[in-house]
Amino acid sequence: MQENKFAMKKTIKPHGIDTIFPGEIAADLNDLAYQGDKLRARLHQNGVILFRGFHVHTPEEFKQLANIFTNNLMADNGEHNPLPGAGGVYTPVAYSAKEKLLWHNENSFNQTWPLMIM
Repeated sequence: MQENKFAMKKTIKPHGIDTIFPGEIAADLNDLAYQGDKLRARLHQNGVILFRGFHVHTPEEFKQLANIFTNNLMADNGEHNPLPGAGGVYTPVAYSAKEKLLWHNENSFNQTWPLMIM
């Protein structure tokens, strides 16, 4: 296990949301994995964590971040298409960015619900 070389800084909470920036507890996405216990404790304490500036650009990087919190990503939600090769990462909606998407109840028909939304 890698030693934590980042001291805990005062957390910025815009609108009351626990927000983590690179350099607070980890330099980058790879370092975040070593802080899993602290991150899960903060999530439990605050109910939400907003990550800013970690440059998550691919489904694989998003999955890496998600796996810090759970190794049980939804296998199939029955509505959305999984992203190729991402296993458990889905497009939010198959709808053109040029079109207006009306408010709706996402996955309201599902019999099981995720414990966490990322």
